Amino acid sequence: MALAGSPMTRDHIPALLELGIRQVFMDEYELIADQHTDIYTVVPSRKKTETDAITGGLSTYQLKTEGDGPTFDNGQQAWTKAYTHNTWALGVEITEEGIEDDLYDFYLSMGRELGKAGAYTAQVEAFDLFNSLSATVYTAGGTNFTLLSTTHFRIDGGSWANRPTVAVDLGIESLETMLSLWRTNMVDQRGRKVGIRPRKLMVGPADEWIGHRCLMTDQRPFSADNDVNAVRQRRELELMVADFMTDDSRWFLLADKKVTGLRYNLRAKREMRRRDDPRTGNLLMIGRYRESHGASHCYGIMGSP
Repeated sequence: MALAGSPMTRDHIPALLELGIRQVFMDEYELIADQHTDIYTVVPSRKKTETDAITGGLSTYQLKTEGDGPTFDNGQQAWTKAYTHNTWALGVEITEEGIEDDLYDFYLSMGRELGKAGAYTAQVEAFDLFNSLSATVYTAGGTNFTLLSTTHFRIDGGSWANRPTVAVDLGIESLETMLSLWRTNMVDQRGRKVGIRPRKLMVGPADEWIGHRCLMTDQRPFSADNDVNAVRQRRELELMVADFMTDDSRWFLLADKKVTGLRYNLRAKREMRRRDDPRTGNLLMIGRYRESHGASHCYGIMGSP
């Protein structure tokens, strides 16, 4: 049973105070590499709060009668998205006697462990956007909108959808339907179709094998017919397995991160500080970073919840 409380003392590692231990194991394996950087645009920040403004342009040309003036239009702000940074931190305190009597440098390895814990925390928190689909992503026209919606805001009074009306499991038919929905529904604030194309199919671990068959087989998967796999031939989609998605029934189509509204604002990079407590002689190690993340807009994102 783990010993509670702080600081870490010699009671936490009784076996490591004597010679004769053949090998000490502690989290020998590397953690999953950064996945959030595959979908978020990482932006350095120098302020307490970062704000993005989403605007709408002009509508289409209108028929003009001879001798009359043209119809006049105007662009305007649709909404703003403010990001306020959070601070994430974890500390370890080790007694002076523990450092002196540790024969296998277990306590000195806590610095590396703090780094791994920080990297893992960043992964878990970054994917909360895709795990908490009921959370507000932006507010426009006095209404809160989530990441996936059938009625996303438009300044011209219309709306657009980036999800099916009823959630569907991943399959070749549902994927084809979603790709068609993308092409017909991905419009700007004035209802004009935009040329953003899907680049990634992001799935949870349980859908990895279905996703692979949908994207990589030459013939249409899950069918005895000899039809071609049109998804593979007409769309060059990359499969991304998101290990930190907690609902395996969800899946997403994502455009290149340069054109989506997914932002990861890095205010302070992960760092580890070490110092001695002048009162006790204990070693203090503290890991810390600051960030904010979210979606400034939902263009280039479609999915089924």
